[in-house]
Amino acid sequence: MLKNDKDVLLNVRDLVIEFRNKGKKFKAVKGANFDIYKQEIFGLVGESGSGKTTIGRAIAGVQAIADGSVYLDDELVAGEATSLYKLNKDMYKKIKLIQSKYAVNSHYIDKIILKVKDSYQNFKGKEEGIKDVKWRTAFAYSNISLVHRLTKDNLKYVNEIIKNFKRINQFVVNIHEYIPEISSKLEESILAKNTDTLDIVLKLKNKMSLDFFDLDEIKKKIKESRKAKNYANFENLIKFVFEKLRLIKENTDRISRRIKIAITLEEQNLDLSSPTKNRGKLIEKYKNKIYVSHQDLNKAYISIKKNSEIKISSKIKKVLENQKDDDKVKEKINDLDIIFEYNSWLEPERVLTERQINTIVELINYLKLPSIDELVSNSYLLSKPSKEQKRANRKNIQMIFQDPGSSLNERMSVEEVIAEGLENFPELYKSEEARLDYVKYFNQLNPDNKITIDKIEKDNDVKKHIILKLIRSVGLLPEHLSRYPHEFSGGQKQRVGIARSLALKPKIIIADEPISALDVSIRAQVLNLFQLFKKEYNLTYLFVTHDLSVVKFIADRIAVIYHGDIVELAQAEELFKNPLHPYTKSLLSAIPQPDPNYNFDENLIIYNPEVEHHDYIFDLPEFTEVRENHYVLANKRELKELLKK
Repeated sequence: MLKNDKDVLLNVRDLVIEFRNKGKKFKAVKGANFDIYKQEIFGLVGESGSGKTTIGRAIAGVQAIADGSVYLDDELVAGEATSLYKLNKDMYKKIKLIQSKYAVNSHYIDKIILKVKDSYQNFKGKEEGIKDVKWRTAFAYSNISLVHRLTKDNLKYVNEIIKNFKRINQFVVNIHEYIPEISSKLEESILAKNTDTLDIVLKLKNKMSLDFFDLDEIKKKIKESRKAKNYANFENLIKFVFEKLRLIKENTDRISRRIKIAITLEEQNLDLSSPTKNRGKLIEKYKNKIYVSHQDLNKAYISIKKNSEIKISSKIKKVLENQKDDDKVKEKINDLDIIFEYNSWLEPERVLTERQINTIVELINYLKLPSIDELVSNSYLLSKPSKEQKRANRKNIQMIFQDPGSSLNERMSVEEVIAEGLENFPELYKSEEARLDYVKYFNQLNPDNKITIDKIEKDNDVKKHIILKLIRSVGLLPEHLSRYPHEFSGGQKQRVGIARSLALKPKIIIADEPISALDVSIRAQVLNLFQLFKKEYNLTYLFVTHDLSVVKFIADRIAVIYHGDIVELAQAEELFKNPLHPYTKSLLSAIPQPDPNYNFDENLIIYNPEVEHHDYIFDLPEFTEVRENHYVLANKRELKELLKK
């Protein structure tokens, strides 16, 4: 049974970690989200290169975070809170990029149509010469492939935009309850604008998907028809290609129009989330869009009066009568009744609807409020950690490394290795609790020479006592303290690493494949130590491993990660009993079985993401709870299949 939200110790939100490779950015972790509960062993499982160790290092603060945040006990410890301005800026750029790519698409579609027309005219009725025709050239196959690829790129951008909209909505919903300075009206406005823009983007995606499928069918048909070059096939292919190009051409206006609407709406979202310093100019920009100058009102009235007899309201009549001096002619009119009436005189393409005008007026009012990003960054919950908090975080989050040898300084004795952390945080051995523990220990050893807390001569005695207690707890002897790392076996080195991490009394320990470098005979001993210290010190672990058989033994819950995406999350027993994601099934099938009759080749499941998730570009996957506390990354098609089973 899972604990309630009050017991959550660590939150990882929208974690993105990037590396550079040959001048390009590569995402090692792609928006990971999960919670770890107090006194829980949380397993993070995946093959090499999946991003599991990278997540552990990011939580520990030794790996830079490109985006997202990590919270420990509801305090930000790594990354930064979600920035609506950054997300909207990124989405605005992507929509503009989609517009430019689509303009290229439209240009090449026209070229393809002309080329196919020429081919038809050149070979019409020439049954004999049709065998010598290069069909890829005749049907502009290279241009079709280019348009197909650009359409696929646009769909990828659209998917990223959709993810960002959903991320903003998740962040903004009920934010006024946590940050009272953000009004519920501002929250509602952001959500409403996001919903409107998302709706347009989803419609845009549907139309682009139709183009993608039509182009895909054209490519397949050309490839098939090349196998039997005859005039009948040529004519049929011409008809098929023209029909598909006609459908694509009909879509062009709809797609272009929706791109323009999406740009307008996203520009408003961007402005609404902009920094306070930019808002003065933005308010003027929107005022100029709807407010009317006396000069423009007068010109429009004279123009409309020439063409027809019109009745004007008393408000406009009064304004026109009062236009006596040049200074007033330059002033803007902000009366909405006059603005609506003025717009009714304009040509249709210049008219702003009543809804558009009201939206802009509302936007102007919200732009007068503080920036939501600034309110978020100044709030207690989401503010960046101070120097004192960063120092505390280094103590509260400790790491046990995969290679125990390279994680220990060969020039330092074991005592120095363990004492290093205590020396950086002297309050750990100078505290009253530590001193009382030392007094109790000393008096047990010396019943005839008891001391009190005020009789402790040196703080170093308390520190030495803590080190001795730790070294014994991990199964080593006091005489080992004077030795150096090279004098120990791999299992003993790892025990030193565990003692070093425990010395700082952390809230959570990140164990990065802590037993993968150890002999099989030693592994169980180290795993038992983790279980022991979990109870003794009320510890929480993030246990990173690629070995599912190990994590089954030790973990309470398991998250499975593949190429930076968490694909499944469940309690350990449930995950092994009912794996849902094909990658999880593949990992489980690779576990060696102690059965001589077990046919490994027959039972091994090969995971092929391109086949399993062929429709992800059209139907985005979401992390969904399929069974109680059992989550899987799947799209609508996959969820339907899972629910059937």
